[in-house]
Formats: sequence, structure tokens, C-alpha cells
Amino acid sequence: MSLQASQCLPSVCHIDDDLKHRSFAELKKLGITPSELMRQALQYVAERGTLPFDEEDEVLFEKAKNRLAAPQRVKVSLDDSDFTDS
Repeated sequence: MSLQASQCLPSVCHIDDDLKHRSFAELKKLGITPSELMRQALQYVAERGTLPFDEEDEVLFEKAKNRLAAPQRVKVSLDDSDFTDS
């Protein structure tokens, strides 16, 4: 049985139907239910007192996505000073 967007969120949570349908389709591809997403997000907030994402995360995700799309060589130095105790 397929869950409908309107069945998963209580009426106190006002989310645009189109957004629900699009996001639920993506969650299905990821193998996670909307209920599990909400449980994980709420647990994160309860344990850490912060959202599981912020603007800085978005910047990092964008950088990672760009680097994966256009990989470049990375210089690596194995200088002995990198491995000594300070």
C-alpha cells in the first residue's frame, strides 16, 4: 500500500501539497519514509538543540558537488615534519 502525502503529516503541519508529493517521491528513492525522516530530524534537534542543517552546510555541499563534478589533481606532501609530534 502506498502512502499518500496527506496521510503522513498531521493537519497541524501546513506544507504545500506539491512540495509533499515531490519530497515524498525523493524520500521513496532514498528508501526512507516521511515518518522516519521526521523522527530522525526531531531526535537530532532534541539531542543537540540545533537543526540538522544550516547555511554553512549548504555552502559545503555545493563545494563538494562542484568538486565531484570537475575533479582536479591534489598535491600531497609527505614531508617528515607532517608526522612529528608537536
